[in-house]
Amino acid sequence: MSTPEQTSSEEFRDFDYVPVELELPPEVVAAPPPVVSRASLLPSHQLTWENFERLCVCLARLEGEIEHCRLYGTRGQEQQGIDLYAKPRGQEKYHAYQCKRYQEFGAADIRNAVKAFREGSWSPRCSRFVLCTSASGVSA
Repeated sequence: MSTPEQTSSEEFRDFDYVPVELELPPEVVAAPPPVVSRASLLPSHQLTWENFERLCVCLARLEGEIEHCRLYGTRGQEQQGIDLYAKPRGQEKYHAYQCKRYQEFGAADIRNAVKAFREGSWSPRCSRFVLCTSASGVSA
């Protein structure tokens, strides 16, 4: 065995060599799926009326730059077919929302909600009508 003073440059080259397989990126190992799967649908039917309306306000605010967004009227009062409205920044017309926290909401219910909105005083002031429901849109 040679001392450090006696080590040749050839011996150092052997130490500098790194096998190609050690320079490859690590292999990706897929993580196993969760043992308990999560719900695929938001449990909106479990929300109170007030919290469902709050959720709808949050969703309305996510639709773009909104100057203001607020609930319209009070529960039990004639509401012209809307529950809340939002004013998009830079637009003259509002977006109106009807919140329906129902277990089932079919085609006739949709027609009635649209009819109530169109007959109400807010229809001409709006460029968009959004119907928010807690009912599933997927038939069982």
